[in-house]
Amino acid sequence: MPELAFIGTLGGLTSLIFGAIVFYMELSKFKDSRYLQLQKNLNTVQLRWNDLAGDLESILDGSFEKEKNKLITTLSMMTGFAFLLSWIGLFFFIIIYISFKKIARGKKYHKLILNKVDQISMNETQMKDILEKMNTT
Repeated sequence: MPELAFIGTLGGLTSLIFGAIVFYMELSKFKDSRYLQLQKNLNTVQLRWNDLAGDLESILDGSFEKEKNKLITTLSMMTGFAFLLSWIGLFFFIIIYISFKKIARGKKYHKLILNKVDQISMNETQMKDILEKMNTT
């Protein structure tokens, strides 16, 4: 039976390592130049991109920090459950994370990226034109 305990512990530790990697990847995006440029351009029209909701939202005081705190809470809970469930938890964590990345960044995000909103600085008029085109298609 000690080998079962070892295998379970190994699965839990693997879940913690995967959780740490996900934490690093998700929190480092808040410092990424393309993400910051996207937010800066959207700020010109009083909007911001919310990764957790996968949508545009109006700028509110502290909304950026609230999103970051929600992300930390969500990832902490997912990592904790994955740790407790060992290998099964790791499997579910990977599935949930992959589906989150595919679903959360839907069509709106990809349309913004296609218009290079995350690469070049834009003024309010340019941003309004892009957003109008996005809403009509």
